[in-house]
Amino acid sequence: MAGSDLEIVAGTTFAFSVAWQQKDGAQLSAVDITGCSARFQVRDAKSDQLLIDAGTGGRGVEIPTGTDGVINVSISPGVTRAIKPRSLGAAVYELRVYFPSGEVYPVLPPGLAVITQGVIRD
Repeated sequence: MAGSDLEIVAGTTFAFSVAWQQKDGAQLSAVDITGCSARFQVRDAKSDQLLIDAGTGGRGVEIPTGTDGVINVSISPGVTRAIKPRSLGAAVYELRVYFPSGEVYPVLPPGLAVITQGVIRD
């Protein structure tokens, strides 16, 4: 899988953090997302069926401080357990940030996801 591909193991916690940065001359600096909301979705690439829908406000996405550009995503095992396995490219994902001004940006542009069945059956 490429670096931007995501692997989700059904029945387990799927979690990651991203620090949104932008070029400031020759350096990278954090994007201040104070007061923003964020949304993470995974969809079936063919049918457009919504597989995961997470967001800020206690729905699996957290912006801890805002000033450092960090976004934490954590999807519970109960949510991932309900997803049937899909090969790489059969599911797609995106993470967006919504500014109070109405501007919307893709922090993680659309990418490919694979959903696998774990070996352990809880």
